[in-house]
Amino acid sequence: MHEAGLVEQALQDALRDHVTVATIEMEIGDPAGISAEAARLHLEIAMREVGLEGVPVEIRVAGVTCPACGTGASQATAEAFCATCGWPLPRPEGAPLVIRARS
Repeated sequence: MHEAGLVEQALQDALRDHVTVATIEMEIGDPAGISAEAARLHLEIAMREVGLEGVPVEIRVAGVTCPACGTGASQATAEAFCATCGWPLPRPEGAPLVIRARS
């Protein structure tokens, strides 16, 4: 359930400088620690709590390339190993979760 706290804090940070919000963007950079589906659920709940239900949401999940075989992989499933060769996948750089509000 650590996703709830991460999502709530990221949403508060994103809304800090916005009076109106037209779109919310959530980027999951390291889903090995964050479930994309759980983050989506918690984002919907957090948006409802601040009166943003109905605002369009765009969710992106970082992709990685297997260092052994070169296969591109979406981290949407939070798999730690390449589905093609079984080699450990690298963890994406940057923040595990970023939310942006667009006016």
